Amino acid sequence: MEGELKRLRESATAYPFTTSLDAPIATLSQAIGKKTDFYLVDLPRTSDTLLDLKERVVDPIRRFMAGNQRQIYDEARSTLEAQEANLAHITGDEAGALRAILDDPACCAGNRMTQAKTLLDALRAKVAARVAEERAAARATLDQWWARIAGTPEYATLTPAEQAELRTPFDVTLRQIERQTLVAVIKDTVRRFDDHGHVEAMENLTRWPAARAVAALAQTETAARRTTRAPGAADAAAQAVVTIARPAAPARVIEPAADYVAQGTLPVAYTKPWLADENDVDAYLSALRLALLAAIKAGKRVRI
Repeated sequence: MEGELKRLRESATAYPFTTSLDAPIATLSQAIGKKTDFYLVDLPRTSDTLLDLKERVVDPIRRFMAGNQRQIYDEARSTLEAQEANLAHITGDEAGALRAILDDPACCAGNRMTQAKTLLDALRAKVAARVAEERAAARATLDQWWARIAGTPEYATLTPAEQAELRTPFDVTLRQIERQTLVAVIKDTVRRFDDHGHVEAMENLTRWPAARAVAALAQTETAARRTTRAPGAADAAAQAVVTIARPAAPARVIEPAADYVAQGTLPVAYTKPWLADENDVDAYLSALRLALLAAIKAGKRVRI
């Protein structure tokens, strides 16, 4: 038995409660290799102590390690480790109560694992619901951003290929969100897309039509030069009359691609840290309006 208990004791890293076997192991070690008189006289005097250790410490641990209680313990420990980053985003103290049970030296006795299983199921349900909630919020945000882009006059001027290319980063990000199981990472994925992919989509929304207009103008000018022939003397005189009679067409102006800034990055000159009444709301909106107008006058477009 001593060998079995020592093997169980070696698993203390994963199962801290097995340190309780130190006392039984020490008692058994002291009883090994003694003279015959020890087993006939001294050992029977400690039988009550040995029986108590067996019933109170050894048997519960042996049953625990050989049964489904160990599986519950393992699942609880692995869930707490895997969901550590999500625990800050849920309410309730199931995680704390579960840790208290797992860290209890007597967790292998009584109905402690039954309690742990109840807490574990509740914790898993809360985490799953919170992750699903964050995914839904992320999808709604991306859908809203896309609806705004797809509803612009500029989007209607894009070719089908350009529209599909504009949509691709949104779909890629949505697939990333669906695979993600950490609330913080889902939030960060949306934030990073807003800082980069969202901005790039809006820039392309104005850049592509402008580039296409420039290319079309260049093609028109090239075609005009190819069809121009050197005029004769009579033709030159006639051309001179036409030129005098018809003023030159104004040069076509191609607007540059817009520069976008996020509304949240604008410096709003409002001194209070919160809004408490209607006057505060009016004052903040006035300050926000000035910040928005200043950005627009500076040639920027504000992302909302």
